[in-house]
Amino acid sequence: MNALSEIDKIEIGRQIGHDLYRFGRPALEADWPASIAEGYRQAQQRGVARAAPDRYIRKWLQLRIGAYSRNRIIHASVTPGLLMKIDVAECPILRIPLTHGTRQGSDWSVDRLNNAGAYALHNLAVMSVFANQAKGNRSFDNVYALSQQAAATDGLEPVQWLRLASVMLGPCFAESSGAIPTIPLAAPIPLFTVRFTTQIVQQLFTLMARRSSGMNMLVKQFAKGCKTEHSRQRLKSLVEAVHYGLKGLPYPWDVWLSPRVMQSLVDWENSLDQDARTRITAVAQRLSPVEQFSTSGLRTWNVQGGGYHTVKTPAGSTKLDSNQ
Repeated sequence: MNALSEIDKIEIGRQIGHDLYRFGRPALEADWPASIAEGYRQAQQRGVARAAPDRYIRKWLQLRIGAYSRNRIIHASVTPGLLMKIDVAECPILRIPLTHGTRQGSDWSVDRLNNAGAYALHNLAVMSVFANQAKGNRSFDNVYALSQQAAATDGLEPVQWLRLASVMLGPCFAESSGAIPTIPLAAPIPLFTVRFTTQIVQQLFTLMARRSSGMNMLVKQFAKGCKTEHSRQRLKSLVEAVHYGLKGLPYPWDVWLSPRVMQSLVDWENSLDQDARTRITAVAQRLSPVEQFSTSGLRTWNVQGGGYHTVKTPAGSTKLDSNQ
């Protein structure tokens, strides 16, 4: 349980105010909570040395103010350094260059992929403001359902909803991995997010199967996890389907929009028993040089509390304070 006292909450606000002054905010804002304004004034009175912030620090401050105002948890793992690592040049949903500080829909934003979770490591991705606002508070099931419609919804085409579902998939099933569906990986997996074996396999095949040398390596490595000749043949069919499907595609992730490619993936998965799946997972994780998610990290998300702090009352009881 992510519980804190009113004193703790005030102190968090003061720390934010201190950092706002330290990184050069020229004046107090009228809509800042009282504790943030107090921290700003204290830093000002002490003559804290000021520094020019880069855009990662500015975004970090913005996220902390917004989270504090709504009583959202923003974990200590969320730093300017993390925002720099997850930053991308292009919106993975709209496939347009991201801008910065223009106040347009193309500006970059940091989104909680699982809306029930906190601002925390493994639950964040960068996308455009437009895509973030279209997503809103929608669940994975709702987003995926919109990807199956024939027409656009809230400005996003069905294929763009599918890209959004692709990046939401891991974090939204972090607590229920046994129920994760196999869907097209229509966008790259965001760095430092929850990812499962099928997604890792799709990403590896997308990045490596275009060349014959990559095809051969994938077959060689993943065949080690296949226990039967049938599953090895299904593996070869999948690699070939991705290889030929990638030819001429300007965006390689679109290869998974092919029914033939997806059916080849499903056929291979169905040919694997539980022991083989465990072996395939080990191969996929070894080939993918990305930090693996630990379920213990979910405690920082407070999914049961919707990603909100639980605030202790003076009497010692607790209340969920969403301040929305």
